[in-house]
Amino acid sequence: MERFVLEIVAVLTIAVVLIVYHIGKTKNLQIAEKWVELQQFGDEFTLVGENGKTLIQDGLDRFVYFGAGRKNVIDLYGVLELKPRFDISRFLINWATGSSDKDTMVFSVRIPEKKNVLAIVRREKANQLTQNRWDIDQVAKPREFASFPKDFVILTDVHEFAQHFTQTQVLELIDSPYLERITLSDLPAEKPDTLDGLKTDTRLEIVFQYPQSDEDIVKMNKLVLVLVDLIGSIQLSADAKSKSAKIRQTVEQYILKLQETANRERLRNEKISQKKQEAERLAKQSPQQLRKLEEKERVRQMKKNAKKGKIQ
Repeated sequence: MERFVLEIVAVLTIAVVLIVYHIGKTKNLQIAEKWVELQQFGDEFTLVGENGKTLIQDGLDRFVYFGAGRKNVIDLYGVLELKPRFDISRFLINWATGSSDKDTMVFSVRIPEKKNVLAIVRREKANQLTQNRWDIDQVAKPREFASFPKDFVILTDVHEFAQHFTQTQVLELIDSPYLERITLSDLPAEKPDTLDGLKTDTRLEIVFQYPQSDEDIVKMNKLVLVLVDLIGSIQLSADAKSKSAKIRQTVEQYILKLQETANRERLRNEKISQKKQEAERLAKQSPQQLRKLEEKERVRQMKKNAKKGKIQ
């Protein structure tokens, strides 16, 4: 009887896992298809896909999206990260801990020629962002604007650049419970070891929780296009451009000093290693071999001193 009960429990468990898997997989696919239906990029970009589909499935909870061929854009890369609705273990962990995964949309857009750093992030996550992003921590400072949404912080290297993001059209789109952050940077996110590591494409990244309503989905998609056009149209004053250039010169000098310090440390370690190897080699020599080496070193030093005397 006990064995029979265990078999029933095992069968029911497998059935539940399969049902959750099927329902979760289907739900994620429906969400992805809904986003494709509502996305506004078909007339804006040359889209890249497989078998006529612009949204490429990269796992049961991950979909990717490629686009190019638009003014002010080198290329666009989108990632739709959905909840693992098909994973019953994750569901149970979330239920037990009271937490939940979020459906997230990430757009990464390469912007030509712009040389600025900007971050718009939810106020409670600003410190975390600066800790995780070397570029923002290095050059961006918080800026205050009376019209800016109170739930967000705006950080940038040049104050004049940030002013352009206080336009009414932009503020209406930014002031959303779904937006998590916007970053724009021509510097690397992680601290480079060399000056060559500073060379990177200017990249705009927009991260938002996937909205529940069709209207909000359209609004978040529109934000991508509005920001691309805004950034491409910004013309800074000569003074602002000069400040931006000086900031980058300071960053280059900082990296150069780090590189020089690293080189000195490397040479010092090499010398220490050579001395250690030489000491180990001498320790293996016989007394007779050591006397020969000492005599050879004495002769070398005499010749060296004699040369110095001639030069003087």
